[in-house]
Amino acid sequence: MKNRESGQKERFSSLINECRIHEKRILHAREQCSEMFPLDAESYANLSEDRIEHIDQLVYRFGKLQDAIGAKLFLRIVQTLQEGTESLTFIDKLNILEKAGVINSARQWRILREIRNQLAHDYEDDPVEGSKYLNDLFYSADTLIQINRQVLEFVEKNILKQG
Repeated sequence: MKNRESGQKERFSSLINECRIHEKRILHAREQCSEMFPLDAESYANLSEDRIEHIDQLVYRFGKLQDAIGAKLFLRIVQTLQEGTESLTFIDKLNILEKAGVINSARQWRILREIRNQLAHDYEDDPVEGSKYLNDLFYSADTLIQINRQVLEFVEKNILKQG
């Protein structure tokens, strides 16, 4: 039993570290991009390669942090909070997390996921849509970071400090 708990804590610690790295990279990329936003179709169409690099880093790390939280951390937390969660939908799991105080709003997470999904499709050929999606992501990054910090704090206080 001790080995299982130790392994679980190691996995949580590893995920926390991964999330912190992604957050750090998001913050750096946002800082590098800040003077570009808000984008419009014209400014989007005229982005330099250097600016595109910073935006790409922001998009990439936003997706990576969201995956680390949603696909890994959320699932482990739900499994820790409640048994028999394998057959639950992701929305059901989000509702469990909201009820437990891990996140403030399941709806807020779904909105962030929609923003990420918009950017997963090819948006680069359409300056109007591309600028809209990137503006959504840029201004939603703070929300994702706030959620990340809240989730990590929950894990540290309620899961890693136990035992």
